[in-house]
Amino acid sequence: MLYSFTFHVSRITNYLYQERSITEKINLKQEVFSMCIIVREIKLEDVEGAAEVIKTAGMGSGEEIRSWIENLKEGEHIFVAEKEGKIISLVSAILKQPPYGFIPTVATHSDYRRLGAATKTLGAALAKAKEAGFSIVGLFTGRNNIAGQGLYKKLSFVPAHPMAMVYLINPLKIPLIDELKNKRPFIEPRLEESLVKVEGIDCACLKWYDVISKEQIAFCFNPIHEWYQGNPTVAFNLMKLDINSSSLNLDASIQTHASNFNLCQDAETAVGIILENRSASEFEYKLKIELPSCLTTEDKLNEIEAKVAPRGKHSHNINVMVPKDAQVGVAPVYFKVNDMIPISATLWIRNMIEFNLTPKILTLAPGENGQVSINLTGNHPEPNDVEYELAYPADFSLQPSGWKISNFKQGNKLLFQQSVTIPSEAKHGSYELTGKVAYRNREFISTIKLRITDFPRILLLTKDEGTEPLIDAILSEPTNGLTWLTLQEVINLNWLDTLTRYNLVILDELQRPRPLSFEQMWSIRHGVENGIGFLMFGGWETCQGHDAERCGLYKGTPIEEIVPVELYSEWDTYETEGFRIDKERTIEPFKLKCVDENHPITQGIDWESVPSITGYNKCASVKEKGKVLVVNEKTNHPILVIGEYGRGKVAVFLTCHGRGWSGGVKEWSGFNRLWNNLIQWLARK
Repeated sequence: MLYSFTFHVSRITNYLYQERSITEKINLKQEVFSMCIIVREIKLEDVEGAAEVIKTAGMGSGEEIRSWIENLKEGEHIFVAEKEGKIISLVSAILKQPPYGFIPTVATHSDYRRLGAATKTLGAALAKAKEAGFSIVGLFTGRNNIAGQGLYKKLSFVPAHPMAMVYLINPLKIPLIDELKNKRPFIEPRLEESLVKVEGIDCACLKWYDVISKEQIAFCFNPIHEWYQGNPTVAFNLMKLDINSSSLNLDASIQTHASNFNLCQDAETAVGIILENRSASEFEYKLKIELPSCLTTEDKLNEIEAKVAPRGKHSHNINVMVPKDAQVGVAPVYFKVNDMIPISATLWIRNMIEFNLTPKILTLAPGENGQVSINLTGNHPEPNDVEYELAYPADFSLQPSGWKISNFKQGNKLLFQQSVTIPSEAKHGSYELTGKVAYRNREFISTIKLRITDFPRILLLTKDEGTEPLIDAILSEPTNGLTWLTLQEVINLNWLDTLTRYNLVILDELQRPRPLSFEQMWSIRHGVENGIGFLMFGGWETCQGHDAERCGLYKGTPIEEIVPVELYSEWDTYETEGFRIDKERTIEPFKLKCVDENHPITQGIDWESVPSITGYNKCASVKEKGKVLVVNEKTNHPILVIGEYGRGKVAVFLTCHGRGWSGGVKEWSGFNRLWNNLIQWLARK
C-alpha cells in the first residue's frame, strides 16, 4: 500500500519552546519552519534555484536540470519546496505505469537540511503517486546516508534488499532499465543479486556496475512471474538467478564471468554455463547465444537442446573466438535458456601494452634537468621489441628522442626514467610532452603537462581522484609551477633530491603507512626546517583520520611536528549525518568565518558567499606560535591555521579543498584567490 501524509501545524510561544527538551525543540523548529514552505511542481524559471540544490547536495553540477525540466515526459514529475522565493528541496518521481513507481532524486540544499523540507516534498510526490493509482513506490540511497534512511523509514518505506553499499527499497519497472541502457550503453550488471519479497511478491534485485565511471548502481525489478511470462526487450546479465515457482525451478549461472584478451593475435576461450535443476521433475531446455559483432563461435547453440535430471546439474562449454582486430573494450556474451532466463559472460578485450608517463604535471626552470618516468606493462604471448619516442614541444628540441626496448616479454612491467633538460633560452610557459610507443603497427600515446617557471615551485602529493579543481586553481596563476605526484609516484620518489627543487610541498590525502613512509616524512620536515613551505589539507585520509580503513595516522610523526596544531590521538573527522554512522562526531553544516580579513592570505576574498561545509578534522589545540585565520562559524573550531617551523612557513586547512565535505566550495568566487594567496605566503624564495 502507499501512504498518505497530513502535516499538522500548531501555535507555540517562545516560553513553551524554551521549556522543551532538545528533541522536542528540533521537532517544533521543523514544524514552524515547514509552515513557511510551499511545495509545488517545478517550473522552468526554477532552473537556477534547483541547480543550486543539486550542487550543494553533492549530486552533480546542476547543469542538467534545465534539460530535465524541458524534456519531462508523461508520468515524470519534479516537485520543489520553496521558502520565501528560494528553492530549498527537490524530489523527482517517475510514475508511468501503475502499480510500480520510482523516485530517482531526493535533494535538499545544504543550508536547509533537517528542517522538514525533504519530508514535505517527498510527501507531495507520494501523494501524487497514490492519486495516480500507484501502490508501490521505490527509491535507493547510500547505506551511510543515515539521515536519509531515517526520513524514508519515517515515511514507512521498508528496505527490500540489504546490499553491501546500497539501501534499496521496492521494485522498478523494466522499461526504466531499457531507457537507462539506451542512455548509458556501457552499464553492465556485474555484482550481486537475489530474490526478495515485497508485500509477498517475489522480486529480483540486482546491483549494476558501470564499467566506465566505476559507479555502483542498484535496482530492484518488478515481480519475477510478470517478467518471465513475457519476452524481455533486452537481455539482462542474471547470474545465479533462482526462480521458485510451480512451472520452473532452476538456477542458471556462469562459471567464468570475465576473461582477458590482448589484441596481438586471434584468441579462443571457453565459457562455462551451469544449470541446476532443484525441482523433483526433469527439466527440458534449449540454450541460445547472442554474440557481439566482434566475436564468433563455431558452436551451433541454437540447436542445443538438453535435459536436466531432477536435483541434477548440466554444464556446457562454449568456445568463443576473439579476432586480433577486435575493438578494445567490454564484449558481453549473452545466453538464454528457453528464451526466458538470460545469463552472460563478459570478455574484457585489452591492448597488449599499457603505457603512461609520470608525473602528470612537471615543473622545471630554464636550464634545469628533470626526470620523466616511463611506465610500460607488457601483456602479450611472445617476446618483441618496442619502439619508444618522447616528443618535445615545438619551441625546443631535446635528446635522446627515442630508443628500442628489446625482448619485452609477456608480463613485463618496466619503470624507467628519461632525463629531460630544459634549454636555458626556453621561455616561461605551459607545454606538453608526448610519449609514443609503437608495437605491431599500433601506436600508444601518453602526455604530461610541462610548466617552465622559476618561482614558486610547488610539489603536490595527493591521491588520484578529486584533485582537479585544486590543480586548476593553482595553474590559474601563470607564474605557479606545479608538479603533481599521485600514490604510486610518491612511493618511487627520491625525496631528499626532489624536495630541494621546490618552494612549497602540499600534502593532500595520502593514507598511511603507505605510501608516505617515516623516512619520507622526515625528509619533508628537514626541507621545511631549511625554508620550504608546507600545507596540509584535511579529509578522511589525513591528520589522524576517519577510521581504521581510511586514515592519515599523522599523530606523533614528523608531520605533526611541523604543522601549527596538535593532532588528536583518536579519529578526528566530524561530519554531517549524510557522511556519518556514529552520532558522537555528527555535526550541522557550517560556513567558514574569517577572523582576520587584513592578513595577506585572507584579504580581498568575499567570505560572506562561501558555500556550506559538511565536515572537518578537529585538532586537539593550536600551537603557541600558530595563528588562526578561519574558523567554523558555529563552533569556532580552527579551520585555517598558519605558523612557522625553522625557516619554513606552514599551514593547515582542516577540511577538504573542493572534494567531499566542501564539494560546493570549488564553485565559490574566492576559491582560486584563497589558494594563490596562501601559496604566495607559504612559498618564499
